[in-house]
Amino acid sequence: MKKELQQRVDGINRRKNLNIVSNKGGLGKSEATIAVASALRNPVILEQLDQRKDMQVGVFTGDTENWNAVKRLGGEGDPFKTIARIDLTTRQGLDDLVNMVETYKDASVLINDFPANSLNVIGQVFDDPSVYFEIFAQHGYDNYLILPMDHQIDSLSSIIQAAAIFGSKPHYIVAFNPQKSNTSEFDRVMNEYQEQRSKIFEGKTFSEWTIPYFDPEVKELSEKYGIGTLSKDLDIHPELKLACRMRLRMSSASVVNFLKTIF
Repeated sequence: MKKELQQRVDGINRRKNLNIVSNKGGLGKSEATIAVASALRNPVILEQLDQRKDMQVGVFTGDTENWNAVKRLGGEGDPFKTIARIDLTTRQGLDDLVNMVETYKDASVLINDFPANSLNVIGQVFDDPSVYFEIFAQHGYDNYLILPMDHQIDSLSSIIQAAAIFGSKPHYIVAFNPQKSNTSEFDRVMNEYQEQRSKIFEGKTFSEWTIPYFDPEVKELSEKYGIGTLSKDLDIHPELKLACRMRLRMSSASVVNFLKTIF
């Protein structure tokens, strides 16, 4: 029992390095980044996760074309308050990303939103791409690789490629994004994924998550009140419609359940 308790304590104290990665664009990497970052900056959600309310969460984006994450997280600048931009398409950018482990040594969580084609870039920079995760592990981080998947077969190909490149170094999280997809096409890719899943992740650890969906109305209100808004907080905003409140509740619950698999 004492050994199990110590393992639990060690798990709580370890830091988290979350990387949202794919070779394909338009999969929902920014949406996943926004949802997770906003939740981890919400004291109410941190309390649900048994985490300190002042937990330091650094957020970085390497996407030089898509400004969604920057706009939705309040601008660009201090990574602990908004989001910081690093050009992850270059060797210097990846060096900067690795160096931030020292710069932001007080961070409990680092969230890295990689651009499209990021798997190829990492492979070009590092002779052994798994070294990227070893660097963070040496600084007390548990490594997670979040891999979005939609209705296009290329998204599944990126998952297969990532598992082959990084081996057992990170914990893999397949993040399903069916909202922008044709249902039949998404089901086809999902069936293909399920057939290959055991082979893809053989000898590796993995879990699955569905990225919460925000329609235009929810997006506007979530920008105003915070994506991580919980149901009890919505009562103070009478202008929120019942349907919108329910969608925000479901989205918040989805992110909380996802984060419980990490913390």
